[in-house]
Amino acid sequence: MRHIAIFALALGVMSCSEPEVSQILVRIEADPGVVAMTQSLTVFVDGGPNSDVLTRVQTITLGGNSYPREIALAPRNDDPTRYYRVVARAQRTPVADPTDTTFAQAALLGTYIRGETRVVVLRIEDSCIDVPCGETQHCTGAACVPPPDVTPSPLDGGLMDMSMSDLGPSTSCTTDGDCDDDIGCTVDSCTLGRCVNATDDSACPAPSNQCLRSVCVAGSGCAEEPRSGSCDNGQYCDGNDSCVGGVCTGAGDPCEGMTVCDEGLDACTGCTGPEDCTDGRVCTGGTCTCLTGSVEMCGVDGDEDCNGLADCADPECDRVSCDTNGFVCIIEDRSCDCPSSGPETLCGNGVDDDCDGSMDCMDEDCDGASCMSGRICIARSCQEPPLDGGVMEPDLGVPDFGTDLGGAMPLDLGGPDFGMDSGGPTIVDMSMSVPVDM
Repeated sequence: MRHIAIFALALGVMSCSEPEVSQILVRIEADPGVVAMTQSLTVFVDGGPNSDVLTRVQTITLGGNSYPREIALAPRNDDPTRYYRVVARAQRTPVADPTDTTFAQAALLGTYIRGETRVVVLRIEDSCIDVPCGETQHCTGAACVPPPDVTPSPLDGGLMDMSMSDLGPSTSCTTDGDCDDDIGCTVDSCTLGRCVNATDDSACPAPSNQCLRSVCVAGSGCAEEPRSGSCDNGQYCDGNDSCVGGVCTGAGDPCEGMTVCDEGLDACTGCTGPEDCTDGRVCTGGTCTCLTGSVEMCGVDGDEDCNGLADCADPECDRVSCDTNGFVCIIEDRSCDCPSSGPETLCGNGVDDDCDGSMDCMDEDCDGASCMSGRICIARSCQEPPLDGGVMEPDLGVPDFGTDLGGAMPLDLGGPDFGMDSGGPTIVDMSMSVPVDM
């Protein structure tokens, strides 16, 4: 594994260095939204692609306009071929909070230029707020990507490398005033005896449209460059918008099938299937239509007659069956309910009047009640009443002048009973004379 030495944290006065040392000054900047939310900043540094674990440098408590922050790096054994990787994570909580509350991050990697001090800018973007990325990934345009290699070209005079600025060989200086480059968007300072003119994008005016971003270019000043990510061009019917080449561009017609986009409604009108239609209408040729002659079905969910009133809310269903057990639609309160609160009283009308699941003679409320002309409810069925008034018992020899049912009739043993006894041979009672009952 390659190693890298942390030369200094530019939080105060930086230590002195040999003039010809190879070093990188990393300037950590942030967009306004990130600046406003940041309570602390954690910086990690390691040896780049060949490292397995990030080495934590320091967590710095911030507040207010505390960006930019700078760290100076120098290679181990002054070997400029060594890689470095820097990951900066903005957090919502101060340094004393042990919880990781990272809400945005940025990363870069690169190597050194022998005998030169170079400046690279690492910017945490507003578009990356609450975009979760891997611990070594860089976030730009709301997307997580591998960290860019910002290794500068030797003596490139401040050309942009992989969108990170380096300023070339620095001029010797003793004060910050010696380093003024007359460019309004750079922060000029004398660091380690060398001039550092670090770019500050936030010092540039707002971009001319939402798909551009303002950047400070070393050596020239403010400029605009295209950005990626989402945007809004104010048009619904061109679909989801995104920035393409600095222009907010729609993805195309958002409507499917035979539906048509209505810009005024910000919606797709028409239908592609029954799920797109309401009020009982069906999808026919991309249009929701009502079937001719449809009648409201009061016990089936839906507005079959397409009048905007479904089931028991439709006057056509008043007192019409809407469920089993005698429930009907009560239009006054638009409910499917029992029309009666009392017991079953009409025992031959074929209706479960008290809605208890038992109808007419099957309801115990109807025992002994009339169920049709000349019949009554007996044992849960509609029957003719017994000839002797309903008293049914085995014949025990009691004179009753009727036909008795319900048990075995004993043999006639000669007792006067004026009845017909069954169960054995009939014997005429001759022991006494009894008048015939007419």
